[in-house]
Amino acid sequence: MILYLRFNGNATAAYAITQQPDWLVYILLGEAEVRVSGHSVGTLRSDSFIGELTCFNGGAASATVTVTSPTRVFRISSAALVKLCARSPELRIEIVQAIRKDTGIKLVAANVQLSGRAANAGA
Repeated sequence: MILYLRFNGNATAAYAITQQPDWLVYILLGEAEVRVSGHSVGTLRSDSFIGELTCFNGGAASATVTVTSPTRVFRISSAALVKLCARSPELRIEIVQAIRKDTGIKLVAANVQLSGRAANAGA
C-alpha cells in the first residue's frame, strides 16, 4: 500500500514521523527535526529520506524525526517496498542509489556538525 500524506498549515507541527515504524518516508516539501536521545542532531529538508537505514531489512529507528513546518511526504511500508522492488529490480537499484546519495549528504553534514563542536570545545 502506498500512501501520500499532506501536512498543510493546519497540521500539528509536532507530528513525529517515526511513531509509525517500518516505513520509508521521502520529504517532498517541508522540514523535520532529527533527535537522538532527546538531543537535536540535525534538520531534514526537501529531498530527504527517513527510515532508509531499516526499510529493507527491519530494525529499530535510530532517531526520532518530527515535522517542524507544513510538510508533504511520500511514504511506503517496508513490506510494500520489498515486494515492489522484487517485481522491479531496476526500481530497487534506483531507490538504493537515491538512498546512498542521501546518506552521503547526511554523513557530510554530521561531520561538519561534529567538527564544529570539537572546535568549540577546544576554544
